[in-house]
Amino acid sequence: MQPHRQPDGLRFLENLAYLVPGYQGYRQRSRRREEDAQLRARVVRELRELLQAVDALHDQWAVDATDAACEQVYYRRLRLEAIAESLRCAPYRARGFFESELVPESALEQILEADLLVLEDLSDARHCLEEIGLQATAPRDLASFFAPLDLQCDHLEGHLIMREKLLASV
Repeated sequence: MQPHRQPDGLRFLENLAYLVPGYQGYRQRSRRREEDAQLRARVVRELRELLQAVDALHDQWAVDATDAACEQVYYRRLRLEAIAESLRCAPYRARGFFESELVPESALEQILEADLLVLEDLSDARHCLEEIGLQATAPRDLASFFAPLDLQCDHLEGHLIMREKLLASV
């Protein structure tokens, strides 16, 4: 006799549920809004930490930096603020996700994947800012210097949009 095996998708969800706190709540209609709000709050909190790192970078370079360099740093700050602001409220189009009694496992897997990608993007952006912060003074070519951070912000925005589309498609 062989032991009972769960379908691969279910096992995948249960394993990954430990990586994203509260993910199990997505399965329960009564907890979906709360879990979504917690994820959004976590992302906004991490974005605020990134903003602090950008401010520290600006302060670090302010003595030697040109106006153009300070403008480049300020542009990144504005972008991170805009991303954080876009997360304040759950998307209106996601009503079906929050109200449906049952959400297909495949949809939950896709939403979980999007959540994990968003968290990974934040971690990568933090790493980029740490690398940039190792520079004592502003480099000459800031556009290329900030390219890795800009790329991470592109990924983050793309994954947040993907997540909202997934929530809206349920």
